[in-house]
Amino acid sequence: MFAVKARKADLIIPAVVLVAAAALFLMFFSAGKDKPQYLYVYRQGGGEPARYPLYEDREIEFSGGGYTLNAVISGGGVEIASSDCPGNDCVRTGRITKKGQTIVCIPAGLIFSLGGEEGEADAVAG
Repeated sequence: MFAVKARKADLIIPAVVLVAAAALFLMFFSAGKDKPQYLYVYRQGGGEPARYPLYEDREIEFSGGGYTLNAVISGGGVEIASSDCPGNDCVRTGRITKKGQTIVCIPAGLIFSLGGEEGEADAVAG
């Protein structure tokens, strides 16, 4: 058997990897603290998005492209409860609660995006 002596240089790479992993871990879990405050709704063709606070529970009806969607804002998140658009992908997306998450209804030409203060929305429809 060979005896291998560890040198200080042999510990540098694992230490750097460990520090990088810890930094990524902290960044990932601290990102969840940046909670979204508003639902932004963009319409095909652009224009200013509609903005709804996430701290007020409500149901809102949206229409576009000849289709109607019913959005439910509750508990700091939003979901499309029902839609008469084909495929219902927007309904199947489910509930979104994190900044930057979106629900898209292509037939209705609507994008629902969670964001922070005014000007901080994370999606643009044009």
